[in-house]
Amino acid sequence: MSSVTSSASRLAESFPVLSFMVDTEDQLSLPGLCRILQDAAWKHAAMLGFGPTDLDRHGLMWILSRLLVRVEHYPLWSEDITVETWPSGVDRLFAMRDFRLSCGNRRVALVRSAWLAVDARSRRPARPQQLMDVAAFRDAERVFDELPPRLEFAPDPSDTLAGHTVVYSDFDRQRHVNNVQYLQWMLDAFPMAHLQANSAGELAICFLAEASYGETVSIRRRPAADEVAVFGPDGNAVCVARIRWRPRQAAEDSK
Repeated sequence: MSSVTSSASRLAESFPVLSFMVDTEDQLSLPGLCRILQDAAWKHAAMLGFGPTDLDRHGLMWILSRLLVRVEHYPLWSEDITVETWPSGVDRLFAMRDFRLSCGNRRVALVRSAWLAVDARSRRPARPQQLMDVAAFRDAERVFDELPPRLEFAPDPSDTLAGHTVVYSDFDRQRHVNNVQYLQWMLDAFPMAHLQANSAGELAICFLAEASYGETVSIRRRPAADEVAVFGPDGNAVCVARIRWRPRQAAEDSK
């Protein structure tokens, strides 16, 4: 059972790590962590009056554009996790949101995210000032100074390749491929042995375009640089990520 506390500017929610959030090692998975972020962001935005259904009435929707996740610890199945989130200002067209996750007295992750409010039809961005009181969050806490970076990926013949055909289950309520699905596709391009032996200490991800239903996208992985990207049928990058790995046993001493 979850518990929620909120104020005018912050949301804090605690709940157990459930079976569908963990990986083969009974630890919270990176996609599971990102789904927690997404849900907390939407829930708090709704409490503040600019959530998904509020934007629906204006023909707008929130799109995650960039994300920077720094993970210190992955909780285990059934352990309680707490997520705290708040709007952390505006940077040009980006509405910034920060997160702090913990498990008991242990820090799980610090996160910065950059969101765009876009027209649901044209996908043109709207100014955050149209939706929220920007001044109210100008001096908000930031979990670290860096902004989520813009990433680029130039294809190279040495890249390892995988493919995925976009299906119905990749889509969310906004009828576009959910951001966590892109991450899942990219992680699936790594060998199972690598994923079982390592965990992500840092994830930087940049969403550049959208994949469409029925398209076959290519996932290009550059192991030496910890870079991976999704490319559309037109050869343009849809999503680019940089994942900094660390040995799982060295990072996770709780199991």
